[in-house]
Amino acid sequence: MRKSRHIAEVPPASTVENNPDRPDFGERWNATCPADESRLIDIIKSADLEIVSIQSVLNERQSQLRKKQDDLYALRARRAPITRVPDDVLSLIFESHAAVLEPRITSKGEQPPFQIICAQVSRRWRTVAYHTASLWSRFRIADRRSLEYATSLTMVHLSPFGITLDLKCSATRAKGPLFRELMGFVSCRSSRLKYLHSDMCHHANGHFFDRMAYSFPLLEAIRLTPGFCLWAEELDDLWDGRGIASAPMLRDVAIEGGILPMDFLVFPNISRLSLSEVYEGIWYEVVSLLADFPRLQNLRLNDITTLPEDDTIHSRISLRLDHLQTLTIQDCTPSFMRPPVMLHFSSLIALTLIRLDLNVLNPSMATLFLQQLNTVTTLTISGKDTVVLLLGALKASCHAGRPVLPRLTELSVHIQPACCHGCSTSASKQVVNGLNCRLLGFLLARRKLNCRLHALRVSMTVHNWYRRIFAGQVAIFECFPSTELYIPDR
Repeated sequence: MRKSRHIAEVPPASTVENNPDRPDFGERWNATCPADESRLIDIIKSADLEIVSIQSVLNERQSQLRKKQDDLYALRARRAPITRVPDDVLSLIFESHAAVLEPRITSKGEQPPFQIICAQVSRRWRTVAYHTASLWSRFRIADRRSLEYATSLTMVHLSPFGITLDLKCSATRAKGPLFRELMGFVSCRSSRLKYLHSDMCHHANGHFFDRMAYSFPLLEAIRLTPGFCLWAEELDDLWDGRGIASAPMLRDVAIEGGILPMDFLVFPNISRLSLSEVYEGIWYEVVSLLADFPRLQNLRLNDITTLPEDDTIHSRISLRLDHLQTLTIQDCTPSFMRPPVMLHFSSLIALTLIRLDLNVLNPSMATLFLQQLNTVTTLTISGKDTVVLLLGALKASCHAGRPVLPRLTELSVHIQPACCHGCSTSASKQVVNGLNCRLLGFLLARRKLNCRLHALRVSMTVHNWYRRIFAGQVAIFECFPSTELYIPDR
């Protein structure tokens, strides 16, 4: 019988780390080593165990340190200014920046909606965000998938909601199944609709609004941005506001692009009106249109086009907006800025004039326009030519002893950065020096008539010599925007 070979048991590995320069010789070698070597082996093992023990204590101390740092951060965070903002105010901040929801596949690098980001900041923000129903109830409907998405969520959450309609021109002209489903979706939820943005073309708006026989008891704002229409020539008439004119809560109307009919229905409760890139009719009909909004508080006109004036009309026309507080005019010169229109804006406080059309506005017209705005306290002007014209009109009225805008306390002047910031060329320096001289003359003339300004904001460098003249009288602030003054829609 063949004898089995004896296999020696492998001893446990040494706890001492293997050093490639000084390898371990093994247990058999160590077992027969002299006393001095054995003594060093024991010292090394003891040091190894002590290092492991110290390392565990160090890891525990580092863990405790990180916990204390987190506790300190949490305690300091409680004293941060944002923590003193109440939940209802925080909810309003979230609402003001909430993004429109739509079904999508998030690609790499794509930022999630604003409300999702807010919900990930902290436990409190997450609670406030999830308890603010309006953050999760504004939808964009562009196809059947987005319509089904909005339908499913509005069936679960019964709170007020808003929608953005972005159907293509070909889909709406045919009035096919998708368009009929969209109208059915709105009709079933019209009592909860709070915000409506139509980005469809003209005939789609006509089909949509003319056939809506529903009331909108909660509708507060509507925005129309008509897109390109392939069949615009086939339109018999333009939408004139039918379908929403009877909404009792409607306060905000914004129309961007297209043609606004002169028979537009009256909206007596509107407080905010914005018209941008709109083609209107004859000038006196435009004045009549604005008069149909008697409760306006905020009016913004941007790039408004009207027909040429009729020289045969010389009768005075009055435009009365007693509740108007803020007026913004940009890239145009509306007809009511020129005679024979008489303005009655008894509550106007803030006036913003940006790049006016100087082809139809001269200094005498500008002076007559400003003379009718005695309640304005804040004036903002932008664009080099507009600034030169209006500063000249303001200064000339002071020299005549009848200053326009007698209650003006704050003036903001903005021009193109290329003309003021840095002054890299002689032309830029000449522009800045000229505006500095005009501002100096205007401020001195106002001071002589005891109509002093409290604050001056300019987008250019103000010479220190001018600063010393008005030290302690006018607060001068320099600001250099990256672009010319931009006024948002909302």
